[in-house]
Amino acid sequence: MTPPDSLRTLAFGGAEDSDPWGAAWFPAAGPGLLRVGVGGAGEGLEAELLEATGEGESEGESDGTWRVRSSAGELILAPAGDAVDISTAGQPAGFEQLCTVTGELAVGGAPTTIAGPGRRGERRGAQLAGLDSVREISAWFDPGEAIALLALRPRKVKGQDQDMITAAVIIPEGWPAVTDPRLSTTYSAEGRPARVGLELWSDEPESYPRRLAGESTGGRAVGEAGGWSVSAERLVCHSRGHDGTGVYLIARPA
Repeated sequence: MTPPDSLRTLAFGGAEDSDPWGAAWFPAAGPGLLRVGVGGAGEGLEAELLEATGEGESEGESDGTWRVRSSAGELILAPAGDAVDISTAGQPAGFEQLCTVTGELAVGGAPTTIAGPGRRGERRGAQLAGLDSVREISAWFDPGEAIALLALRPRKVKGQDQDMITAAVIIPEGWPAVTDPRLSTTYSAEGRPARVGLELWSDEPESYPRRLAGESTGGRAVGEAGGWSVSAERLVCHSRGHDGTGVYLIARPA
């Protein structure tokens, strides 16, 4: 189960349009949500929404298996590399980690095999009460690279300059801690994220930021649970000459 005062999230999907993709949201209080779909733009646009429970190791442990259970089946999340620790004001605040996601779910009434890459993360001490929104962008690339960003926006704040943002870059050789993450989003006329840009700076002297650009493929899922309205957009992402898969998750108080 999700540790007290923590938020656990998951995103997964293959590079092909026909590959299953999805995302999960597990706040400490209230039920969790699992969104999973098959197909990109023009095919399976609205993914299936499932109430779910998350089970795994206790707070701060990132070397074990997580399980996501729903009425449509079960997913198993196994670590696929070392976790990257996240800190805020010098204090441990969670982690990000590549994982492999396997299992079988009934999507649209048909059994669908899930077997592919993804990322999972935990934010400890995530005080969701009093927030206007939670935004999470995650992307994964071959071989063994991922980027994840979480932005918390307090209520009565109009601009993103007061967002509380944490981010991590996962690469085999290691990456300096991200100390100045920046997020920009372009929305469609319907209010859906159409394009996203990340610029992740560290305190390393003479270090260039890690940048990411992403575009929505049209795959989307929307639902409510635990007092939150949660949507997920499937992304195709680009960073340093690599193309990858990603998910843009937005949660707002219902």
